[in-house]
Amino acid sequence: LLALRELALHMAKGTPVLARLQELTVTGQLNALRWDWQGDWRSPSGYNSQLSLSQVRMRHDQAKPGTRLWPGVQNAEVNIKMSQEGGRVDLRIPHGGSVDLPGILERSEVPVRQLQALAVWEKKSGANGQVWQVPQWQLSLANADVQGQWRGQWQQDPRGDGPGWLDLQGTIAQADAAAAHRYLPVQLPESVRHYVQGALVKGRYVGVKTKLKGDLAKWPFESPSDGEFRVSGRLTGVQFDMVPAHFLPVTGPRWPHLHSLQGQLSFDRTGVQLSDASARFGESKNAVLLKAAAVEIADMRHDPQLQLTADGTGEAAQFLAAVQQSPLDQMLSQALHNTTATGPVQLRLKLGLPLRHLKDSQVQGTVVLAGNDVRVTP
Repeated sequence: LLALRELALHMAKGTPVLARLQELTVTGQLNALRWDWQGDWRSPSGYNSQLSLSQVRMRHDQAKPGTRLWPGVQNAEVNIKMSQEGGRVDLRIPHGGSVDLPGILERSEVPVRQLQALAVWEKKSGANGQVWQVPQWQLSLANADVQGQWRGQWQQDPRGDGPGWLDLQGTIAQADAAAAHRYLPVQLPESVRHYVQGALVKGRYVGVKTKLKGDLAKWPFESPSDGEFRVSGRLTGVQFDMVPAHFLPVTGPRWPHLHSLQGQLSFDRTGVQLSDASARFGESKNAVLLKAAAVEIADMRHDPQLQLTADGTGEAAQFLAAVQQSPLDQMLSQALHNTTATGPVQLRLKLGLPLRHLKDSQVQGTVVLAGNDVRVTP
């Protein structure tokens, strides 16, 4: 296959798609080949080819700084049809392998159980000359973390110096919520990816819809005029740490986790929203039940502010324990620090937490007691 690679580079000299092979290490087994050309084989005026490959390994072992890297694969079966005007590639990983996505994911290598993909590319005339486009591509992938399908189109930047224009739509049937951060692209602010890593402790993320449309040079599209980027799905059975440890001082109380959380989690450009949510606030089976809960961080890039609103019901003793063992105790000037109570309680809670300066946090709320015994000790 290495010898064939060198031949392909000579025969398709000047073709952007094949010229990128110069930056790759490619190994594997050639099962079938047909290659027709017109003119001098070293610089043909036209060609048609078909290749069938197996056990393909393709990756960037070395790359120049600033180079946009192509995806790599390991243990793939590949079928290619191409000419000087375009082509099609079908790729399968039926029995386990990996894909490598440098410049897209922070941990670029993704193990896969099964993968199927296809892409069609063609040359078109544009205002600035010949440009390449991919009018159709599809990808389905399953591994221990995620099972999903994506499709779309891609167009080359007419200037030739950008990542191009992408239209992507996809569905993730289910994903491990604790692994969701691994699949967030590096083009998203690091603060978004690290917040998701710390916040989603365990659970499932299901029925996820993804959409990306626009010039990739402007991704994640802070302005709506730049493009669309949205990921939205349902969280089930999630343990949610709304203020992860890396936002907190080394010493001091932690915010209680939200347990058994159900809700709609969305990423919209640089914002994160959790809506239509319910969860248990506290660390026991008698924890306060939060309903009609919403969490929003409108902009993770610039001074992220977490806003939480929720209605709750539960036992007064459990509610007080959650308050006394969390930063709420100091925010309330320890007014409830030595308070005890029995019986049911209803509450309405609103929190404002500036994640980079939590000392400026704000809390508002109301508590409704009905026939409770309450003892307040100074």
